[in-house]
Amino acid sequence: MITPSTTHHLPSQSFLPKFGWKKRDLENNPSTWLIHMEQGASKDVVWSNRRLMPTQNLLKRAYSMLKRDSLKSPGFLVIDNIGDFVHTEKGRERFQNELYTGVSELFLNTLQKSDSSPSLHSEHVETRGFRQKDGFFKQPCGFMNAAKFTLKRLHHDSHTLIASHIYDKVYGVTGGQFIFFDDLQFAKDRNLRAGNKSLYEFEENKHDFPCSPVLKEKYKNKTNDYLFEIDTIPKKGENGRRQPKLIMFNNLFDGVGHGAREFSRVSSPWNRSYVRIFSRLSKLGEELTWNKLPFHRPENHKASRLEAVT
Repeated sequence: MITPSTTHHLPSQSFLPKFGWKKRDLENNPSTWLIHMEQGASKDVVWSNRRLMPTQNLLKRAYSMLKRDSLKSPGFLVIDNIGDFVHTEKGRERFQNELYTGVSELFLNTLQKSDSSPSLHSEHVETRGFRQKDGFFKQPCGFMNAAKFTLKRLHHDSHTLIASHIYDKVYGVTGGQFIFFDDLQFAKDRNLRAGNKSLYEFEENKHDFPCSPVLKEKYKNKTNDYLFEIDTIPKKGENGRRQPKLIMFNNLFDGVGHGAREFSRVSSPWNRSYVRIFSRLSKLGEELTWNKLPFHRPENHKASRLEAVT
């Protein structure tokens, strides 16, 4: 679990962060990662057959935030006002799926046109969705849970390409912020030969996913200048509607690491859960090796497909 630092100091001059999305820059210029949706065919969303749908403009905007042609791109996005349009959990999940599917297709289309692509096709990728509730090992999708509480060290999901979370059912707790880690720039600033792969190690305990690389302990207190946090507890907007945040992030394609702060229970009952949609290499694509998938190890796929246990 990741706990907030209790001391604050300036980094040494040689390790001053140089990356494009410095924490203070993101805070001062949220338009680079934050989307406050507007309705209209030339804007972000439209209604079609009583369903909220993303426009091509929103899909392209989201894709541009997620792809990292340079380190100035955030590699993640947050939508902060889905509650203005959709007032039910089921409706928000439907919209999340539509947005995710559209952005995922843009990723695949771009990769298929790339000369460096190892013939990655849609049949090599599977998309899954489920609700994860803290305190439970078993997942509805049939996979073994990564941890009893979803608060692993900063990590990458080694077979996940891109992912999306909606933190909708969260109450009776404090903390639990979602954290992004620009490990690519962290490694670059420290001249690590193997890049961000140098920062991670694979855990042995099967309940913690042997295929999921987690940040080495020696780096855990050196990353603060490269972290950005998102509050995951839904708040009420000016119109009184609950506003759960929709988060998307690029996990493998020169993407960002992620994790979460520890949470505390402040009342009973309590709940911390989220709906997750993610795409990962299917059985047809598991043997692919590619520098854009730095944490993918084909031999570890079997471990990640273990059936859920109680």
